[in-house]
Amino acid sequence: MYLFKLIDCLVQGILILGGVVVCCSFKMLSTECIGAYIVVGSWQLINVWVHAVNYRPAVKYRARRIYLVSLAILTAIVVPLLMTDMVLLALMGLLMGSTGLAFLYLGTCIAETEQLMRERKETSAE
Repeated sequence: MYLFKLIDCLVQGILILGGVVVCCSFKMLSTECIGAYIVVGSWQLINVWVHAVNYRPAVKYRARRIYLVSLAILTAIVVPLLMTDMVLLALMGLLMGSTGLAFLYLGTCIAETEQLMRERKETSAE
């Protein structure tokens, strides 16, 4: 799991950095910028499912629970708005909310990877 989490953190960092570069290079609501959001968000949602199935940390980070609750709240607010004439408001909410969630999730993954690194060092030292 350590190698997976290390690769996960690196890929997330690269995708987020790439997304920031793309959004700074084009108009904020351009097709390229929205595509970058979709790529980063998709990667992170896939990771949420992989972690839910395969990863049981020794220390549970509160940030992971905050991320999951925030994701559920954002989804619960936005999905009903998509079915009304307030679609633009829903999309702007997703645009703003998902940015914060992306950085929160990256920070959580980095902390969990550091925990795994410490556990590996302790195990190899014994």
